[in-house]
Amino acid sequence: MIFDVDSFYECMEKYKFAFRTWGKEKGHLPRYGLPLVNQNGSMLNNPEPICYPLDEWLRCHPDEQFLDRDVRVPTEVLNEDAFAVLQPIKKYMLRSAILRWDAESFFYPHTDTWLPSPILRLWGTTEPNNVKIQFDKERRRAESPNGVKGMNPQVVDFEDFEIEAGRLYVIDTSIIHGAKSYYDDIGYQFFIAIHTDGIEDLKKCISI
Repeated sequence: MIFDVDSFYECMEKYKFAFRTWGKEKGHLPRYGLPLVNQNGSMLNNPEPICYPLDEWLRCHPDEQFLDRDVRVPTEVLNEDAFAVLQPIKKYMLRSAILRWDAESFFYPHTDTWLPSPILRLWGTTEPNNVKIQFDKERRRAESPNGVKGMNPQVVDFEDFEIEAGRLYVIDTSIIHGAKSYYDDIGYQFFIAIHTDGIEDLKKCISI
């Protein structure tokens, strides 16, 4: 599945004021999120739980707990023509967002899931020369997200294959990983989760 990058950028111009700061604890970093699938389909939630690192939300909102699989309602953004490429998997989509990073943004090394995983993670970027996904150089997994720090992971840019602008990739986010934006240009990332029930339909979209 490949987004038309020009059409996507036109769509993002329409929603440029709908992006939210990605969490509060590291609000000094220029990281922003636009919800694609959230808990109620609204673009007016304040705060918007989907535009937080999940561990931060769970820690700071003990009375409003949820996991990726609990989040299933599409927002109006998914109705835009720029997102038609997702039609084969839309009915399986869970907590998902578009990330917008300005220069020098990053994610610390972390894990998103465990094995066997309850979700499948799709990732891509409009700026592969700018935004780099990174995996622990030893490709290690943590028993839990809280166990990552004690492992002292060393993440390196994932360069086993060339990243194509707009293309979605299935990635293993049980492996310790991070990401980094290197240049001044804005870089968008597709941050998409789907239910494992969608694996067969997803396979039909995969080219090897």
